[in-house]
This record gives sequence, C-alpha cells and structure tokens, in this order.
Amino acid sequence: MNTNYNKTLPSFYLMKKYFKKTLFYSLLAILVYFLFEVGGGEQRHRLIQGVWNLGHIVLFMLLSIAYLNTDQLNKRSLVVKVSVVTLASLILGTATEAIQLLVQREFSINDIANDLIGAYLGLLIHFITNKTKTTTSRYGASMLALLFLSIGFRDFAVTAMDEIALYDDFPVLASFESDAEIERWEFVDVYAVHDEKFSVSGNYSLKVDYLPAIYPAISLVHIKPDWRGYDQLSLSIYSLNKQDIPFEIKVHDKFHTRSQGGYNDRFNKNITLKQGWNFIKIPISEIASSPQERFMDMSKINKISLFTHKLLKPTTLYIDDIRLM
Repeated sequence: MNTNYNKTLPSFYLMKKYFKKTLFYSLLAILVYFLFEVGGGEQRHRLIQGVWNLGHIVLFMLLSIAYLNTDQLNKRSLVVKVSVVTLASLILGTATEAIQLLVQREFSINDIANDLIGAYLGLLIHFITNKTKTTTSRYGASMLALLFLSIGFRDFAVTAMDEIALYDDFPVLASFESDAEIERWEFVDVYAVHDEKFSVSGNYSLKVDYLPAIYPAISLVHIKPDWRGYDQLSLSIYSLNKQDIPFEIKVHDKFHTRSQGGYNDRFNKNITLKQGWNFIKIPISEIASSPQERFMDMSKINKISLFTHKLLKPTTLYIDDIRLM
C-alpha cells in the first residue's frame, strides 16, 4: 500500500502544478481579451470603466510574476530583474497601446503607467514570497507594494469619491464647487476651467470659452439619471458679450443613446443669451414630451449638452447652479 501511495503522490502534485499553470494562463488570456475588446468599456458607467482600467495593473502584475519565476530570471540579481521588468513593461505597454489604435481605442500614457505599476507589483510579490530573503527586507517590500497599489488606485479612488458626491448633492446636478466636478463633463471645441469671478451659488462657476467651430459644446455625462418627481430644470449662464448669443440646450435619455436617435428623439431648446446673468427654467414635462414618437424615460436621463454654433470668434460664458426643482 505504501509503495502504491508513493507512486501516486508525484502524479498528484504534477497534475496540481499543471492545473495551476493552466488556470494562470487562462486568466491572462481573459484579461488580454477584455483589454483589447473593441470599445473597451467606454460607454459603461465610469466606475466600471475605472475597474476596467485597473486590468492593466493586474495583467502586467501576472506577466511579471510569470516571467520572474522562469529559470532564465529567477536566480538573477535584483538589479537585473528591475531592469528587465522596467524595459519589458515599457516596450510591451507601448506596443499594446499602439495596437489598440487599430481597434479604435485611444493611445493612453496613463495605461502605460498602470502597466509599469503592475509590473513592479509583480516584482515585489516575487520578492516578498521568496523565503530566502530576510523578514525586514520582505516587510519593506510589502510597504513599497502598498505604495504602488495606492498609486495604481489613485484615479479610481477620486472617481469613486466624486460619484458619492454626485448622489449626495442631488438634485443639484452641477455647482462647480470642486475641481472633481469637471470630470463629469465632456468638452468639444471649448476651453473650460473652474473659476470664481462670477457665481450665483457658492463661490465658483465653470468658465467656458466656446471656440469658433460648428458646434462647440459641453456635456454633462455623469449624472444621476432619475428625474421623476421634479418640476423644472434650472441653470444660470452669465454672458460677457454685449451682443445676443444663440444658444441651445439638449437633453436625452439612455434609449436615445443606444438607438442613436436623431434630432426629433430628444429635447432641444433654442434660447438667446443676453449680457449678464440669464436664469433659465425648463419644465420637466416639456422635456418628457419632447421626442416625437414616444415619451422620454425620465428615470434614465444620461446627458445634458450646452452648446452654441457657427461662432466667428471665441465666446466666454460662465455656467453655474444646474439643478432640478
């Protein structure tokens, strides 16, 4: 019985070893697939997108661990390992970003930085799990790993905090009292900055320089979607211009976004901005009934756009206190 047991034992450990390797490389393959998937999650909630971006850290951490455990590198000096990991991460990270341009993704320096952070985390984990190292050095490596981990989570932490603030501030949609609020917006042919020269609520507003273009616009895209139970959308706009400025407000829901609906499937309002403060109030009922062939889903509002068109020269506006009432 003992003889049969001893023959079975190596086979069991061999199977276990290959199972771990298969699991490891399967995880790598899944990560690579999702990171290169067309679209990359850009249309998803920004917290999901934040988790998505953390995949760069996980992927390069696993690649680093796998490479450092090979016979080629396992017994090399720490200096050699750091040099190889740094160079390989920069080359591979830059190459993956270049490849992503072929699938309609943007080249991101931030992603390359996350690749490098992930690789260093893999190096530190490789060092920490090496029992031949002293307890003191392994403890130091653990502290350094926590530092790299906190740096890697920097953007996600800021986004998560602003997402909490977004819901806490509701029904205020934008007050511009913090720099983080600007990350809720998309900008096309404009220059926007947090400013305290003019405001109607709090100390700040958003100073927007609309540039000469067909449709320079700012759009609030990170927003609490449920507007049911409110009567009005209110916003304040200050114009420095002595001449009247044609301006347009656009609101739409998730159905419009997903179906790529046209002009008649959303809310559009043309207004004229006078010099000084313009206090605009729009009935929610008017927004809800604006699509021609349906009612807008007021529980799933996902975008407000504020734009002008065909400007001949730069135009500065101050936007403040966007809220539901």
